[in-house]
Amino acid sequence: MSNKGNQKIINKEFNPLILSEILRRHWIAPILFISFFVTAAFFYLRYTKPVYESEGIIQIVEEDKVGEVFGAEAFGKRKEEDLSKYIELLKSELLLKKAVENLDYDASIFSEGKLLTEDLYKNPFISIKIDSIIDSSLVETPIDINIENNQQDSKLVLTYNKGGKLKTFKTSLNKRLQTKGFSLTIIANNINGIKKITEKNRLYFVINDKTKLVQYLSKTLTVSPVDPEAKTIKIVCQHNNPILACDFSKSIMDVFFIYEEEISKKQNDQIISFVNNQLDSLSKELRDSKDKLAKFQKEANLMDPSEKSKDIFERISKTEATKINKEESLLALFQFKLKTKDTLDRLEIFKLKPQIPDINLMSEITFFLELLEQKEVQKSKITDENAEAKILSRKIDFKLKTIKKTIDGLEIKLKDELNIINEKLEKLKEEYYKLPETAMRYQDLKYIEQLNNKYFSLFTEKKIEYVLSNAGYSSANRILKKPVVSSTPITPQRGMIYTVSFVFGLILGVSYLLFKYVSFNDIVGPNDLINMLPEKANYLGAVPFYKKKMKYSQIVVTDSSKSRLAEAIRSIRSNMSFVDKNAQVYAISSSVSGEGKTFVALNLAGMLAVGGKKSIVVDLDLRKPKVHHGFNEENISGMSNILSGNEKIENVIRKSHLENLDFITAGPIPPNPSELILSKEFKATLETLKKKYDVIMIDNPPVGIVSDGISVLASADIPIYVFKSNYSKRLFVHRVQELFEVQKINSLNIVLNGIQTRKSFYGYGYGYGYGYGYGYGYGYGYGYGYGSSGYGSGYYSEEEEEKPFIIRILIKIKSIWKSKKQK
Repeated sequence: MSNKGNQKIINKEFNPLILSEILRRHWIAPILFISFFVTAAFFYLRYTKPVYESEGIIQIVEEDKVGEVFGAEAFGKRKEEDLSKYIELLKSELLLKKAVENLDYDASIFSEGKLLTEDLYKNPFISIKIDSIIDSSLVETPIDINIENNQQDSKLVLTYNKGGKLKTFKTSLNKRLQTKGFSLTIIANNINGIKKITEKNRLYFVINDKTKLVQYLSKTLTVSPVDPEAKTIKIVCQHNNPILACDFSKSIMDVFFIYEEEISKKQNDQIISFVNNQLDSLSKELRDSKDKLAKFQKEANLMDPSEKSKDIFERISKTEATKINKEESLLALFQFKLKTKDTLDRLEIFKLKPQIPDINLMSEITFFLELLEQKEVQKSKITDENAEAKILSRKIDFKLKTIKKTIDGLEIKLKDELNIINEKLEKLKEEYYKLPETAMRYQDLKYIEQLNNKYFSLFTEKKIEYVLSNAGYSSANRILKKPVVSSTPITPQRGMIYTVSFVFGLILGVSYLLFKYVSFNDIVGPNDLINMLPEKANYLGAVPFYKKKMKYSQIVVTDSSKSRLAEAIRSIRSNMSFVDKNAQVYAISSSVSGEGKTFVALNLAGMLAVGGKKSIVVDLDLRKPKVHHGFNEENISGMSNILSGNEKIENVIRKSHLENLDFITAGPIPPNPSELILSKEFKATLETLKKKYDVIMIDNPPVGIVSDGISVLASADIPIYVFKSNYSKRLFVHRVQELFEVQKINSLNIVLNGIQTRKSFYGYGYGYGYGYGYGYGYGYGYGYGYGSSGYGSGYYSEEEEEKPFIIRILIKIKSIWKSKKQK
């Protein structure tokens, strides 16, 4: 049974008695958990730097004014810029340096407390203007600011450590301080603001290293696209100082617009300058070619060559143009084969696609590019070992082989066509060379003149196109959302943290109650015990918890006849008469030590003795005797002496302080208690006692630990089994079932000891009853007496009435208040 007593149980069904007991014992747990986590949240918020966010949104817009006037295709379609180019520019170190230089942030001022340090950027009480830095080693060196005294015209004292030596300088507000290391001015409206800071915290500043400052602020910056289609970009800065976060975001946007304008203007000037130079050179060559043609015509007296030479010349020009096209096609095929030889770069293949001469081949390459794109998308989802990946790879390999075969066929075809074109061109040249020399010379000069004229017209057209295009394309980058100074931090979020801490504390508190409910293993009260008892067990009643402290069990039932304890014992005595009115031997046991069997035995025997029954209490718990403590006697000789044959029964019987009540102590602890209890001597002793006494109350050993007392319980007229409220484990009830089923005990009577009595609306109430026969309960309730709102002064003695805790506190406060008032 001892092993069973240590077992754990799990309460799977709902039991309102257990729930009420858990709430009574541990109702404070959720409050404590919530208080702990809310307090932790408070200190976290108190000593965590808030982070503020400032957000701005810009839109990249390019407006084509010329296209609106001359048509969208008048000078060709302008290439749209990729949004990632602008994002990288906004995050670049180049732009960040310009943005930092644009800020008034030469020096950082800090207010250092015990736990937190605050950045005082643009604080209304103080700012610092750095005029010059002479000693670069002072950069990033903390320089403390203190007030010389508390007067209105006090000077400021600057101190810093350099090379192990403390340097000190004095200055006044808004006046320039010149030292060997630096020149600066501390700006403030008055000294009171600085005084407020220095009274509680350390006030100091550092001269910023711009490179480190750029690295530091870059970590606070986030640049991301909002909508690529709308070309919108979000610029976010997060910092502990909301003004710095806002100013830095604005500075980034301002510098970006200025930089874009400068770069665009510079590029335009360079291109127009290049075009002008080319036009100057072509203009000169065109004039020379025209002069040479006019001079030749004048000298040769040749106004116009023959139509034949003109026809041949045009055919040669067309044939050469065709040859160039074929050669370009061959080059495109060669480049495609070269690009697909070692790697399949989709971007490079896409660039070569427009140069492919054959329509069918172009469609094949388009499908091939789609397969490559599928492969790139697939890599982010599955591995190359996946079946789908392998199938797609085979498709790509097959399509590539098909394209290469097609290219090989086209190469052969183009080479054959080139051979034919070359033969045709040779024939035309032979025919051309047979023309008169003057006609040939004329055609040469005419060709040069036309060529120069063509290039001059082309550059002039491009210049006009570019000038108009760039004049029409105005950068309309605009600010859609301006950064503002935030008054609410993004982290930590006070409301969310308090809510989470409250909910988390509540969950833990409820979980704790649930754990206590599930693992609850105590017997709560009479109703709880009755619900668990087997049907054959008889419930005699409950004994109230005795609130006065005592080291060992004593007979207290006779102290006050009006006590709740006395009434409870009388109730149990009455219920025992229903079980067996002629009973003589009572054996009291329990599951484990500490459940109060000795207390019940002593007080039940005392009540029977007071009622006129000649009674004796026998301590049969030979391993852990306690009865002698109840009578304040020594345990010199007793049952162990009788059962071992060393002493006669007449010599060990002792008189108690109550009339009609004797007792026999356990005696010295023997080495063989089980054998003595089960011996014939015990039965003989019991028969002797029956002849002398009306009631024999046996304090049995706990049958949940040892089995010595089971035979005594079985042979007793009224065997009593004691449980203790909020002490005995629910598993102990199984022992009762075992006594019926295994030990074959026919009858067992249950007493619940140590119940907590609570004051009801009308007074103190508790119930007693007994079960008889087949578990049908014949209950007799006792709850006499009324409280202050009832009638009379109460059935029970006043000294045992205990008022609720809150009432006692209020009474105590009232008595203290009255005593002070009287004084």
